[in-house]
Amino acid sequence: MITYTIKEVSEKTGLPHSTLRYYEDIGLLKDVIHEKNKRIYTDEHLRRIEGILCFKNTNLPIKKILEFYRYEENLEEAINDIVELMETHEISIVNQISTLQHHLEHIQQKVSYYNKVKESLENNIPIPTWDDVIG
Repeated sequence: MITYTIKEVSEKTGLPHSTLRYYEDIGLLKDVIHEKNKRIYTDEHLRRIEGILCFKNTNLPIKKILEFYRYEENLEEAINDIVELMETHEISIVNQISTLQHHLEHIQQKVSYYNKVKESLENNIPIPTWDDVIG
């Protein structure tokens, strides 16, 4: 079995030592080996951290991440809860994407406008209005 120190896990995941210890304290990372004042992690811990980061990067709160992993421990009893949590989170992600798409379109319009302004300044011609460019 391959093992890793907290420093190695921190380097692999980009998480600070304090976050790894916190995840252990709240029960997100279980069965971390404590040996001679060192924490020892396994590939299983790395896979769990990858899942946690996926959830975090999609804005699932830590409380919900904890719920998910608690449900997963009792899969047969909690399958409906897992499905509900995941479907709710999926809807949330779709809404986030939609909102970001709207904001992206606005930013793209600004990029287009300010590139036209830059071109006008460089060529010593009148600066266009927003409506001239986006209209």
